[in-house]
Amino acid sequence: MPARHQVESYKFWDIVAFWAKEQLEPEAVIARALAKGVIRDEFILKDDFRAWLRATNQALPAFWFGKSDG
Repeated sequence: MPARHQVESYKFWDIVAFWAKEQLEPEAVIARALAKGVIRDEFILKDDFRAWLRATNQALPAFWFGKSDG
């Protein structure tokens, strides 16, 4: 793959672990702050979410099919 098509990325839990160590904070605190910032300020592509669910052997959630509990 040509270099112009490569995107630098990090695994979420790698960032959490390193940042928590640097900030001397529990990983749970850092993970919540990071997730809140990423989810609030950025988009999650449906294809990426589906790929993650499949890679982690999780079923598609009900909202995927337009169903709701209430």
